[in-house]
Amino acid sequence: MLCSIFPSRCHFKIETDAGSFLLLAGQFDRAFKALHDSFDQGKANAKSPLFGREERLEDQLVEDCKSLGMAESIRDFLQEPFSEWMDELADESSGGDDSSPECRLSRNGAGALAIAMQQTMAVRDALLVSIIVDERRSSRDFLMGFMANPTLPGNTRHLEESLNGSFRDASRKPDTKRCDNGVNMMFDIIGMVPERYHVQPLAIISYVLWWMGDERAMLCAMRALALDENCSLAAIICSAAHRHIGPAWAEET
Repeated sequence: MLCSIFPSRCHFKIETDAGSFLLLAGQFDRAFKALHDSFDQGKANAKSPLFGREERLEDQLVEDCKSLGMAESIRDFLQEPFSEWMDELADESSGGDDSSPECRLSRNGAGALAIAMQQTMAVRDALLVSIIVDERRSSRDFLMGFMANPTLPGNTRHLEESLNGSFRDASRKPDTKRCDNGVNMMFDIIGMVPERYHVQPLAIISYVLWWMGDERAMLCAMRALALDENCSLAAIICSAAHRHIGPAWAEET
Protein backbone atom coordinates (compact mmCIF):
# COMPACT_ATOMS: atom_id res chain seq x y z
CA MET A 1 0.00 0.00 0.00
CA LEU A 2 1.38 3.39 -0.95
CA CYS A 3 -0.26 5.36 1.82
CA SER A 4 -1.86 4.75 5.23
CA ILE A 5 -3.79 7.11 7.44
CA PHE A 6 -4.05 6.78 11.21
CA PRO A 7 -6.69 9.14 12.65
CA SER A 8 -6.81 10.10 16.33
CA ARG A 9 -8.68 12.78 18.26
CA CYS A 10 -5.76 15.17 17.87
CA HIS A 11 -4.17 14.47 14.51
CA PHE A 12 -3.98 12.43 11.32
CA LYS A 13 -0.71 10.61 10.74
CA ILE A 14 -0.06 9.99 7.07
CA GLU A 15 2.50 7.34 6.16
CA THR A 16 3.65 7.01 2.56
CA ASP A 17 6.51 5.22 0.90
CA ALA A 18 8.25 8.58 0.88
CA GLY A 19 7.90 9.19 4.62
CA SER A 20 5.27 10.33 7.09
CA PHE A 21 3.72 13.58 8.24
CA LEU A 22 1.05 14.88 10.63
CA LEU A 23 -1.99 17.08 10.17
CA LEU A 24 -3.93 18.39 13.14
CA ALA A 25 -7.49 17.07 13.16
CA GLY A 26 -8.93 20.56 13.57
CA GLN A 27 -6.97 21.78 10.57
CA PHE A 28 -8.17 18.83 8.52
CA ASP A 29 -11.83 19.34 9.44
CA ARG A 30 -11.74 23.06 8.69
CA ALA A 31 -9.84 22.55 5.45
CA PHE A 32 -12.22 19.87 4.18
CA LYS A 33 -15.27 21.96 5.07
CA ALA A 34 -13.79 24.89 3.17
CA LEU A 35 -13.17 22.62 0.17
CA HIS A 36 -16.71 21.26 0.35
CA ASP A 37 -18.21 24.74 0.60
CA SER A 38 -16.05 26.04 -2.24
CA PHE A 39 -17.92 23.76 -4.63
CA ASP A 40 -21.26 25.36 -3.63
CA GLN A 41 -22.73 22.30 -1.97
CA GLY A 42 -24.40 23.92 1.05
CA LYS A 43 -27.85 23.60 -0.48
CA ALA A 44 -27.25 19.96 -1.34
CA ASN A 45 -26.23 19.19 2.24
CA ALA A 46 -29.40 20.82 3.55
CA LYS A 47 -31.32 17.92 2.06
CA SER A 48 -30.99 15.10 4.55
CA PRO A 49 -30.07 11.66 3.17
CA LEU A 50 -32.85 9.12 2.95
CA PHE A 51 -31.32 6.68 5.40
CA GLY A 52 -32.39 3.10 4.78
CA ARG A 53 -33.48 3.71 1.20
CA GLU A 54 -30.02 3.12 -0.25
CA GLU A 55 -29.57 -0.03 1.79
CA ARG A 56 -32.81 -1.47 0.42
CA LEU A 57 -31.83 -0.62 -3.14
CA GLU A 58 -28.41 -2.13 -2.59
CA ASP A 59 -29.94 -5.36 -1.28
CA GLN A 60 -32.16 -5.50 -4.35
CA LEU A 61 -29.20 -4.98 -6.68
CA VAL A 62 -27.28 -7.78 -4.97
CA GLU A 63 -30.25 -10.13 -5.36
CA ASP A 64 -30.69 -9.16 -9.00
CA CYS A 65 -27.02 -9.83 -9.68
CA LYS A 66 -27.40 -13.30 -8.19
CA SER A 67 -30.50 -14.16 -10.18
CA LEU A 68 -29.99 -12.27 -13.45
CA GLY A 69 -26.22 -11.92 -13.59
CA MET A 70 -23.98 -8.90 -13.09
CA ALA A 71 -24.06 -7.56 -16.65
CA GLU A 72 -27.83 -7.40 -17.07
CA SER A 73 -28.41 -6.15 -13.51
CA ILE A 74 -25.88 -3.32 -13.72
CA ARG A 75 -27.23 -2.21 -17.10
CA ASP A 76 -30.81 -2.11 -15.82
CA PHE A 77 -29.85 -0.46 -12.53
CA LEU A 78 -27.72 2.30 -14.10
CA GLN A 79 -29.44 2.95 -17.43
CA GLU A 80 -31.24 6.14 -16.39
CA PRO A 81 -28.81 7.35 -13.67
CA PHE A 82 -25.81 7.00 -16.00
CA SER A 83 -27.60 8.81 -18.82
CA GLU A 84 -28.44 11.61 -16.39
CA TRP A 85 -24.81 11.69 -15.22
CA MET A 86 -23.41 11.95 -18.75
CA ASP A 87 -25.89 14.65 -19.78
CA GLU A 88 -25.01 16.80 -16.77
CA LEU A 89 -21.31 16.17 -17.24
CA ALA A 90 -21.44 17.68 -20.72
CA ASP A 91 -23.69 20.58 -19.71
CA GLU A 92 -21.88 23.82 -20.48
CA SER A 93 -24.42 25.91 -18.59
CA SER A 94 -24.39 24.13 -15.20
CA GLY A 95 -22.65 25.65 -12.21
CA GLY A 96 -20.91 28.95 -11.69
CA ASP A 97 -23.91 31.26 -11.17
CA ASP A 98 -27.05 31.67 -9.12
CA SER A 99 -29.27 30.36 -11.91
CA SER A 100 -27.75 26.87 -11.74
CA PRO A 101 -29.81 24.11 -10.09
CA GLU A 102 -29.22 23.25 -6.45
CA CYS A 103 -28.20 19.72 -7.33
CA ARG A 104 -27.23 18.44 -10.73
CA LEU A 105 -28.34 14.88 -9.96
CA SER A 106 -31.72 13.62 -8.83
CA ARG A 107 -31.95 11.72 -5.55
CA ASN A 108 -32.62 8.50 -7.44
CA GLY A 109 -29.64 9.07 -9.71
CA ALA A 110 -27.28 9.97 -6.88
CA GLY A 111 -28.36 6.98 -4.81
CA ALA A 112 -28.03 4.52 -7.67
CA LEU A 113 -24.55 5.71 -8.61
CA ALA A 114 -23.40 5.61 -4.98
CA ILE A 115 -24.71 2.07 -4.53
CA ALA A 116 -23.18 0.84 -7.79
CA MET A 117 -19.78 2.34 -6.89
CA GLN A 118 -20.01 0.57 -3.55
CA GLN A 119 -20.74 -2.74 -5.24
CA THR A 120 -18.16 -2.72 -8.03
CA MET A 121 -15.01 -0.71 -8.67
CA ALA A 122 -15.79 -0.91 -12.39
CA VAL A 123 -18.52 1.70 -11.89
CA ARG A 124 -16.18 3.99 -9.96
CA ASP A 125 -13.49 3.66 -12.63
CA ALA A 126 -15.94 4.29 -15.47
CA LEU A 127 -17.30 7.42 -13.79
CA LEU A 128 -13.76 8.67 -13.22
CA VAL A 129 -12.85 8.13 -16.87
CA SER A 130 -16.06 9.84 -17.97
CA ILE A 131 -14.88 13.01 -16.19
CA ILE A 132 -11.31 13.17 -17.45
CA VAL A 133 -11.86 11.73 -20.94
CA ASP A 134 -14.44 13.17 -23.32
CA GLU A 135 -17.01 11.09 -25.18
CA ARG A 136 -14.99 11.10 -28.39
CA ARG A 137 -12.39 8.87 -26.71
CA SER A 138 -14.67 6.95 -24.34
CA SER A 139 -18.27 6.80 -25.47
CA ARG A 140 -21.32 6.21 -23.29
CA ASP A 141 -21.81 2.80 -24.85
CA PHE A 142 -18.24 1.79 -24.05
CA LEU A 143 -18.45 3.02 -20.44
CA MET A 144 -21.76 1.23 -19.86
CA GLY A 145 -20.28 -1.90 -21.41
CA PHE A 146 -17.27 -1.66 -19.12
CA MET A 147 -19.44 -1.27 -16.02
CA ALA A 148 -21.47 -4.30 -17.01
CA ASN A 149 -18.55 -6.47 -18.23
CA PRO A 150 -15.29 -5.09 -16.81
CA THR A 151 -13.35 -8.31 -17.27
CA LEU A 152 -13.68 -8.43 -21.05
CA PRO A 153 -10.11 -7.96 -22.40
CA GLY A 154 -11.13 -5.22 -24.84
CA ASN A 155 -12.95 -3.27 -22.14
CA THR A 156 -10.09 -3.48 -19.68
CA ARG A 157 -7.50 -2.51 -22.28
CA HIS A 158 -9.44 0.50 -23.52
CA LEU A 159 -10.07 1.83 -20.01
CA GLU A 160 -6.41 1.44 -19.07
CA GLU A 161 -5.37 3.22 -22.25
CA SER A 162 -7.75 6.07 -21.47
CA LEU A 163 -6.39 6.53 -17.95
CA ASN A 164 -2.75 6.11 -18.97
CA GLY A 165 -3.18 8.53 -21.85
CA SER A 166 -4.60 11.24 -19.61
CA PHE A 167 -1.68 10.74 -17.22
CA ARG A 168 1.21 10.37 -19.67
CA ASP A 169 0.18 12.51 -22.66
CA ALA A 170 1.14 16.14 -22.04
CA SER A 171 -1.27 17.30 -24.75
CA ARG A 172 -4.28 16.03 -22.80
CA LYS A 173 -5.10 18.92 -20.54
CA PRO A 174 -8.16 18.96 -18.26
CA ASP A 175 -11.49 20.19 -19.57
CA THR A 176 -12.08 22.47 -16.59
CA LYS A 177 -15.83 22.75 -17.08
CA ARG A 178 -16.30 19.01 -17.42
CA CYS A 179 -14.12 18.36 -14.38
CA ASP A 180 -16.00 20.94 -12.31
CA ASN A 181 -19.31 19.37 -13.30
CA GLY A 182 -18.04 15.94 -12.31
CA VAL A 183 -16.65 17.08 -8.96
CA ASN A 184 -19.85 18.98 -8.17
CA MET A 185 -21.98 15.94 -8.94
CA MET A 186 -19.80 13.77 -6.72
CA PHE A 187 -20.38 16.29 -3.94
CA ASP A 188 -24.10 16.11 -4.76
CA ILE A 189 -23.91 12.36 -4.17
CA ILE A 190 -22.06 12.84 -0.87
CA GLY A 191 -24.73 15.31 0.24
CA MET A 192 -27.58 12.89 -0.46
CA VAL A 193 -26.42 9.48 0.74
CA PRO A 194 -25.28 8.04 4.10
CA GLU A 195 -21.59 8.26 5.00
CA ARG A 196 -20.88 4.62 4.23
CA TYR A 197 -21.29 5.48 0.54
CA HIS A 198 -18.91 8.48 0.60
CA VAL A 199 -15.57 6.71 0.10
CA GLN A 200 -15.58 6.18 -3.66
CA PRO A 201 -17.03 9.61 -4.55
CA LEU A 202 -14.30 11.17 -2.39
CA ALA A 203 -11.66 9.06 -4.12
CA ILE A 204 -12.91 10.22 -7.53
CA ILE A 205 -12.90 13.86 -6.41
CA SER A 206 -9.35 13.48 -5.12
CA TYR A 207 -8.16 12.05 -8.46
CA VAL A 208 -9.85 14.74 -10.54
CA LEU A 209 -8.49 17.55 -8.36
CA TRP A 210 -5.02 15.99 -8.51
CA TRP A 211 -5.26 15.72 -12.31
CA MET A 212 -6.25 19.39 -12.46
CA GLY A 213 -3.24 20.36 -10.38
CA ASP A 214 -5.40 21.36 -7.40
CA GLU A 215 -3.58 20.98 -4.09
CA ARG A 216 -6.87 20.23 -2.35
CA ALA A 217 -6.75 16.72 -3.82
CA MET A 218 -4.90 15.59 -0.70
CA LEU A 219 -7.81 16.64 1.55
CA CYS A 220 -10.31 14.48 -0.29
CA ALA A 221 -7.91 11.55 -0.46
CA MET A 222 -7.34 11.79 3.29
CA ARG A 223 -11.06 12.03 3.95
CA ALA A 224 -11.65 8.86 1.92
CA LEU A 225 -8.85 7.05 3.76
CA ALA A 226 -10.23 8.15 7.12
CA LEU A 227 -13.46 6.36 6.18
CA ASP A 228 -11.74 3.35 4.59
CA GLU A 229 -7.98 2.92 4.92
CA ASN A 230 -8.08 0.28 2.17
CA CYS A 231 -9.26 2.69 -0.53
CA SER A 232 -6.41 2.16 -2.98
CA LEU A 233 -7.27 5.05 -5.32
CA ALA A 234 -7.24 7.56 -2.46
CA ALA A 235 -3.98 6.07 -1.18
CA ILE A 236 -2.33 6.51 -4.57
CA ILE A 237 -3.44 10.14 -4.80
CA CYS A 238 -2.35 10.83 -1.23
CA SER A 239 1.10 9.47 -1.97
CA ALA A 240 1.39 11.21 -5.36
CA ALA A 241 0.34 14.57 -3.93
CA HIS A 242 2.77 14.25 -1.02
CA ARG A 243 5.62 13.44 -3.42
CA HIS A 244 4.61 16.25 -5.82
CA ILE A 245 3.97 13.83 -8.67
CA GLY A 246 1.51 15.11 -11.24
CA PRO A 247 0.17 14.28 -14.71
CA ALA A 248 2.30 14.95 -17.77
CA TRP A 249 0.46 18.10 -18.82
CA ALA A 250 1.23 19.74 -15.46
CA GLU A 251 4.91 18.87 -15.69
CA GLU A 252 5.08 20.68 -19.04
CA THR A 253 3.72 23.98 -17.67
